[in-house]
Amino acid sequence: MEELNSNDYLELCDQLKEINDKREKSEAVMKEKIMLYQKHLMTIYGFIRHISNLIDPHEVEGEVYMLVEMLRGMCSDIIEDEILVHTPHFEKE
Repeated sequence: MEELNSNDYLELCDQLKEINDKREKSEAVMKEKIMLYQKHLMTIYGFIRHISNLIDPHEVEGEVYMLVEMLRGMCSDIIEDEILVHTPHFEKE
């Protein structure tokens, strides 16, 4: 088995640093995308809640009202279970 000389060792260290730098950059990009998706989903949830509050169940078809409420519930679950649990100081009631 060959022994590594100092140049080989330095070259390996440089290669590992390059691999790690690429991984860190990719991870930072993914974190930004996740943050953006979270913001979009929370905005969508806000709009759905507002629509739900505006709808009078007696003035729209029951099916439309039910679909809006189901969508609101699904978004609420995602917000609570996937986003807010990773937010410091959030306590689920």
